[in-house]
Amino acid sequence: MSNPYYEYKNNYKSISGFTLLETLVALSVLAVSLGVTYQVFSSALQGSTLADDYAQASMYADSHLAEVGKKVHLLPGTTEGTYNQRYYWKLEVLPLDGSNSRSVVETVKRYQVVLSVYWQARKGQRSIRATTFRLASA
Repeated sequence: MSNPYYEYKNNYKSISGFTLLETLVALSVLAVSLGVTYQVFSSALQGSTLADDYAQASMYADSHLAEVGKKVHLLPGTTEGTYNQRYYWKLEVLPLDGSNSRSVVETVKRYQVVLSVYWQARKGQRSIRATTFRLASA
């Protein structure tokens, strides 16, 4: 007849399972992989936010440049303002010298219009700059 305690003691070595060291290694690998995944998603979110900021600034610049010569008078000089307290703009209207162009009628003036849009982002100030040319009667 066999002793159950003796059989349990001999079979103890063959019981399978995870040791404390294996569990700690698995948790360490999991922590590192979750940290890397978090950084990837965080970078993607920051990139998406920055792209949205540039798109918003570009929309403001396009809209403002479309109004130059219509609602905004073409007067040489610099004007500044804000869009919704976050985006700041600076409009420069520069007269162009037409003395070396023979095809320009003297009753028309040429202007270079430069619009810069600035905003504060997470990593400092960002900006875009748009340039166009306009004609106005003299």
